Amino acid sequence: MTMPTDFIYGKHPVLDFLAHSPKRAEKLYLRQGMPAKVFQDARAICESHAIPIQFVPEPKLASVAGRKANHQGFVLKIATVPYLSLEEGLALVANAQESSKTADAKPSYPAILVLEEIEDPHNLGAMIRTATAVGLSGIIVSSSRQAPLSGAVMKASAGTLGQVPIIRVDEFSDALEALKDRGFHLTGLSMKGSHSIWDLEMNEGPMAFVIGNEGAGLRKKTAEQCDFLVHIPMDARVESLNASVSASVICYEWARQSRFATTSD
Repeated sequence: MTMPTDFIYGKHPVLDFLAHSPKRAEKLYLRQGMPAKVFQDARAICESHAIPIQFVPEPKLASVAGRKANHQGFVLKIATVPYLSLEEGLALVANAQESSKTADAKPSYPAILVLEEIEDPHNLGAMIRTATAVGLSGIIVSSSRQAPLSGAVMKASAGTLGQVPIIRVDEFSDALEALKDRGFHLTGLSMKGSHSIWDLEMNEGPMAFVIGNEGAGLRKKTAEQCDFLVHIPMDARVESLNASVSASVICYEWARQSRFATTSD
C-alpha cells in the first residue's frame, strides 16, 4: 500500500529532502526554461535514485504549491511521513538509548518534544527543525487541533521533516502518563511557571518538554500532569515569545547542559 502524497517547494527545502530522504521522493517538477546550472544538484540526486523529473510551466507549479508560495521553480512530490503509535515511538527511543551506551561513558538521556494542539504549520515546521538540530529523540503531537504534516510544514522545517520520529496520540493525558511511567521528567513551558529554565537540571534523566497551543497555552489538566512548570526569563517590555521560539530556547538549553555533562570531567 502506498503512502498518501504531498508536495514541498523551494530550492533549498527540496535539495535537503532529496539529500536525506530520497526514497520518499516520487517526482520532481521544475519550471520550464530554468538554466541547467540552477537545478544540476537536484538532477544528479534524482538520476542516482531513479526519481523522475518533469519540466512544467509556471501555472502548473503555482497550482501545486499555491499561488503565493515562493517555490523558486522547484516542487517535489513526496510520500508523506507516517505517524508512529506511542508504543512504536517509545520503543524506538529506548532502542536508540540502549545502542548508544558504552561501558566508560557518562549517561546520555533522551529528550522528547511534546506538542499540545500546535495549529500553525510554520510553528510546527520550525519546532521539527529545532528538534532535529539539537538531536531530540522524538516528537509527540495530538490528533486534535494539530497542524497536519503538509508541504507548508516541510517548507518551514527546511527539509528536516521525517528525520525525527513523530508520534501521534489520541489521548494526550494518557501519553503523558506513559512518559512518566518510562522515567521521563515532564517539563511544561508556561508564563506562570515557578522555575526559570536556567535553574532546571536537564541532564539527570529523560526529559519531555511540553509546549502548549499558540493562543491558549497549556491546558489546565496538562499543566497539572507536568512535574515542573518553567518560564523563560525576558525583558519586561516583552510579554511572551512565539511557541516555536520558546521550544527552541528550552531545546537548546537541554542540548547545552547535556553536552557539557557528557564532555566534562
